[in-house]
Amino acid sequence: GPGAFYQENAFEAALRRRFLRDKRLRLQLGFTAEWNDFVPEFDDRDSFNPGTELAARYDFDFVSLRAGVEYEYRDAERDNYQRDKLDVGAGFDARLPWELLLRFTYERSFRDYTVCCERDPDNRRNSNFGRNDDIQQYQVALMTPVHVVPDLFAR
Repeated sequence: GPGAFYQENAFEAALRRRFLRDKRLRLQLGFTAEWNDFVPEFDDRDSFNPGTELAARYDFDFVSLRAGVEYEYRDAERDNYQRDKLDVGAGFDARLPWELLLRFTYERSFRDYTVCCERDPDNRRNSNFGRNDDIQQYQVALMTPVHVVPDLFAR
């Protein structure tokens, strides 16, 4: 739309399987692909980003444990925006009284920009040359369902 900086497109496919006699262990192997189409003045950031992910979840009676790892490669038009990314995460969901759900997630992201040179062939400075990011993120959420009654306020 008007004023849009870029358009993001994504595709995901995954295989999920439950294991063990009680089916409490779930494993997922997935493939992701994202492609970004920037407005013309930023076409050098256009990219295709393929990735893979492996996730596991084990359900106890009132707690579920989660862990996963995801790898993504960004293939951008300009070398300055090329990178590898590895995400590692873990967390849990705790089912509490009154249908409350407590969710905790920890994720660590490693991004390695694979820029080859300090300057590109047009002699522009590559701002991401030598850049490596190590990002840690924690999320805590307390959720409750909201039961909606159809036509509650109808006369």
